[in-house]
This record gives sequence, C-alpha cells and structure tokens, in this order.
Amino acid sequence: MADAARASSGARVDLILVSEMVDRGAKVLDVGCGDGELLRLLADMRDVDGRGIEISREGVNECVAKGLAVIQGDADTDLADYPDDAFD
Repeated sequence: MADAARASSGARVDLILVSEMVDRGAKVLDVGCGDGELLRLLADMRDVDGRGIEISREGVNECVAKGLAVIQGDADTDLADYPDDAFD
C-alpha cells in the first residue's frame, strides 16, 4: 500500500515511518506498547510476528481486545524473562 494511502487510513504518520523500518515477517517485541496501535500496524502492513509488553492494565486490555499478543509487565524487570535473540 502506498504511503499516502496508509496515511489516509488513519494511522499516525510517526508509526507509519517506524513500520517502514521493520523487515517484513520480523519477530518484534513492542516494549511499552500502549494501546497496541504500532503492533496492529506492523501486523497489517509488515506481516510481523509481534508481541507486546505494557505496564498499564488498561493498555493491555485494549491490546487484547484487538487480538494482539500482549502481556502486562514492567520492562525494567520482566524483559529478563525473554530469551536472547528471541526477536529481530
């Protein structure tokens, strides 16, 4: 999809720019994923295998409601639970 078409779809321009830096099919961990807007865009536009970690319960709930694989956790302590090289 062309950049202009993506921008007109309502996605934030900054997230579109970030998504264009990610290789198609990459394994991505979105730390502090908030409402999951970037994860959703990456899944839709770049076909990534995306996961998220978010500290706020509200953010996690929004992500899960969108069908995204997100857990509640604190990046300062919980990233150690992920194996090295698990994500691109």
